[in-house]
Amino acid sequence: MGKLPMKQLIYTFKDISIDAIIEKHIELLKNQNQPQWTITNFDKVTCDSSFVAKIETVEGANKPLPKKQILYKKYAFFIHRLIQRCKSNREGNFTRFNSQILQTVLGHVYIDMLKTLETLGIIKVSSSYIPSIQARLIELNPNLPTVSEMKYSSYIEEYSDKMQQELKKYEQIQIQKIKSEMGDKLYDNFTKSLKILKLSHREEAEDYRNRHHFISLKSKEYFTYIINEYDKGNFNILSIDSNLRIYSILTQSPRIFKNFLNIKFSIDIHNSHPLLFNKLIIERYNINDNILHILYNNLSNIDNSYCSVSKQVCNLLINNGIRKEKIANIPNDIWEYIYNTSKGIFWDDFTRLDEFKRLLRSDIKVTLFREVFYSKTLTTKGKDFAKSFKKKYPSVYKLVKESKREDRTFLANQMMRIESDIFRSTLIKLYAKRFKVLTIHDAIVVLDTKVNDQCTPELVQSIIEKEYQRVGLFPNVSVDYYSTENVVKELKQEEQDIKEINQLIDSFEVIAKDESHPRCQTCRDIINELEDGTSEIYINHATNEFVWHKIFN
Repeated sequence: MGKLPMKQLIYTFKDISIDAIIEKHIELLKNQNQPQWTITNFDKVTCDSSFVAKIETVEGANKPLPKKQILYKKYAFFIHRLIQRCKSNREGNFTRFNSQILQTVLGHVYIDMLKTLETLGIIKVSSSYIPSIQARLIELNPNLPTVSEMKYSSYIEEYSDKMQQELKKYEQIQIQKIKSEMGDKLYDNFTKSLKILKLSHREEAEDYRNRHHFISLKSKEYFTYIINEYDKGNFNILSIDSNLRIYSILTQSPRIFKNFLNIKFSIDIHNSHPLLFNKLIIERYNINDNILHILYNNLSNIDNSYCSVSKQVCNLLINNGIRKEKIANIPNDIWEYIYNTSKGIFWDDFTRLDEFKRLLRSDIKVTLFREVFYSKTLTTKGKDFAKSFKKKYPSVYKLVKESKREDRTFLANQMMRIESDIFRSTLIKLYAKRFKVLTIHDAIVVLDTKVNDQCTPELVQSIIEKEYQRVGLFPNVSVDYYSTENVVKELKQEEQDIKEINQLIDSFEVIAKDESHPRCQTCRDIINELEDGTSEIYINHATNEFVWHKIFN
């Protein structure tokens, strides 16, 4: 004998019947199933009356019409859960559903259900989401009155149970997948550290949320979403990408959020991805360990302000017993690239260029990655950043092209895998000492907990340097400390900065409307990201630069 359904508070709309919604659903499906007519000779359009359109008939979607009785139950359940979840969200009339679970519970019809509800103006579905991390936001129309009633509903209970089962199943599948990619020991240690991570200063986080000038409502909503996620605690790894980079609640937290967490300090690698390319350079030019040892130990003795870096490097090596013919085949720009990336000053040369003035430092980084290291095309046509890079580092750019000739994605994946390997090895060594630490891709985060009393910046830095040296690289690192005092200072400075930031955004909007401007598309991308709430702009007063910051990593 099956269990009897329990009475529960069931929600629905006051003035919109589920039958009316189903009628609209069927109507939209029938329209999709109708043959469509399309003009096939648009490229021959003329300004006079001589143009004759060629019209072809395209078959409709031919979707079978669902049974109304089954559709009624699915809509009743989904509307109930939608209203229930929106009402429990104290931040507003919105929620998120995992599409994979919706599909398992409701079937493929869930897509048509969302389209129908959106067509009727009942919901609005956001186009932005983070795969495996944050589902699309569904906003419920606040002007629609809802009603609730305590009653029995076997099918709503049945779908609710199924959704809970699928959620648990989905979580277990994700855990097993992540474990197989990380290995049990690394997974367990990382997860134990995640369990210790907490929002130590919640009131201060809310105060910041209320006082900060968010670029868009979506970015404020995302900040609130992160606060609520920290309230839940008991974190797990969210996902591992194809290059074995680990994603967690920490990688998805806004930059400022680290000041509200129990973080002792973090260690970050300067110009990390350009530095990683040195591994390919070293292999290509057969630069041995002895040469690298001499160079890395004397970086501080090389002055790039008055004389050619490459000349100083060559003299340094020859004076230390390296034969001239051993390094004769290595171009000058190769030495300069290795020096600049190892010193952590790679980006400085580009931010000083006139053509990049008033552009965001991080935007230069993103664009250089997109146009040089991660570009799937092998030319500099239409790529101003790539042209500047090629002019400054012609031999490096040539090697970049060679690395992508057979597989255009090889270089990007190779660099991220090298980074992932370095930081996994670093984690393993720190976990062997029983420390509680986490990663944000190219940074190690040390938690503020008793077991980390002996985990000093000097110790972590030495382990990171050894791991980089294991693959022939020498990193330049910085140590960052976090506190609510930092937030107070930032809010105070923000009041002064907001005018300049708005002026910068205004200048981007002007350029975005000018299709003849070389920065038109870049500025459009910036404006779109600001409107989506996925990025923000602030001023780094240490360098007096605008900084473009992704809300999540």
